[in-house]
Amino acid sequence: MADDVFILQTSGIPLFAKCYGGNYCKLHPDHALQTGFLAAMYSFAEESFGQDELKSVVFNDIRLDFKIDKEKEIIMVFANPLDTERIEDRLNQAMATFLEKYGSRVGDIVKEDSFQEFEQDLLDLDVVQRKAMGDIAPKLGKEKSLWERIKTRFRR
Repeated sequence: MADDVFILQTSGIPLFAKCYGGNYCKLHPDHALQTGFLAAMYSFAEESFGQDELKSVVFNDIRLDFKIDKEKEIIMVFANPLDTERIEDRLNQAMATFLEKYGSRVGDIVKEDSFQEFEQDLLDLDVVQRKAMGDIAPKLGKEKSLWERIKTRFRR
């Protein structure tokens, strides 16, 4: 099961980011800047190593599983505890469902609730066990730009 679910454009613009209650999520509840980092990892793998696909990144206690759709320029990332099985099949199903239902909206201006229905899809696909504890990026799509949020975060 995924603890966190991120969907972003390859440019780093977040489309969907929710916390589903893992220990990592509880310790790091403000994940708004992570989408840029995830996009940078993808770009770095592609540009520096010539890799057209990024599958997983493993840290001490968490694994990030990636699914990339190059045509739509979408990255889906599941943050998982290390003790979970690889969830590649669920990741593939979730990406296919997202693109089928919401792919046409990706290029549009994204509002905070543009992809809220996707949470039920994640439950139906058995990717997550319960509804989200909250948005990872609660200001997603609101009046502040990403750069304004970054500046605000680093002024603290």
